[in-house]
Amino acid sequence: MCQYDPECPVHRHRPGTTCPVVYRKRMAVIREQERREQQRQDRIAVLVALVVVVVMFVIGYVVASVVAPDFVAQVRQALGI
Repeated sequence: MCQYDPECPVHRHRPGTTCPVVYRKRMAVIREQERREQQRQDRIAVLVALVVVVVMFVIGYVVASVVAPDFVAQVRQALGI
């Protein structure tokens, strides 16, 4: 056990060096934070894409109802709305 971490198998490290177990744990924490941030960004991107698709459908419906109201009525009738 070293002076830095009780799980470290080394009793003493050379002067001026750090404990490799502490370094590995710190790097694991950093990698986990990066992974969570990437997942968060991915979720935001999916949400934005979903909103864009819904907005495009709404705009398309509005334009179609203005340009060709008979077509929209036929589509609604076919869908049973």
